[in-house]
Amino acid sequence: MVQLRRLRALLPAVVLLLAAACSANPRPATTVERLLDDADAARLAERATVDTVIERLARRAAARGDSTLDVLILSGGGQHGAYRASTS
Repeated sequence: MVQLRRLRALLPAVVLLLAAACSANPRPATTVERLLDDADAARLAERATVDTVIERLARRAAARGDSTLDVLILSGGGQHGAYRASTS
């Protein structure tokens, strides 16, 4: 009986928390041009990061002197995850 009272007391708080989690946060107004500019900037930043990583890996392989590059690729799984990619 005590457990049921506690559950009834917590129920409104849980409902309120779930309702608040589903609320939409207001976003500033923007334009399509602004979104495209932001996408281009993000694409350039990602490309620069990838290029930097590849360059560092190449320097590391050259410094080792054995002409090999060991890379471990981890998959998050999913429909075309690591297992699927290795068995196709």
